Amino acid sequence: MDNLSNKTKIADLGCGTGAQTMVLAQNTEATITALDLYAGSIDKLNVTAGKLGLQNRVKGIVGSMDNLPFQNDEFDLIWSEGLLPM
Repeated sequence: MDNLSNKTKIADLGCGTGAQTMVLAQNTEATITALDLYAGSIDKLNVTAGKLGLQNRVKGIVGSMDNLPFQNDEFDLIWSEGLLPM
């Protein structure tokens, strides 16, 4: 992941409360959109991003991986760590 810049856009799918999202944000300059089905998890993620001063680059949204609210080719990297298939 050496070639990521401040223009890189990452989608973190099935992010939960965002532990890995914060690691990505702290180790890259990328903008990250984190998606999870559970509003409570997204609320925690957004609070944590604010506490870490990452709210300008990390945004959590509620949504389903079965119906992604993104355009084709919107992201440079798709991240989905630890997600279990159903």
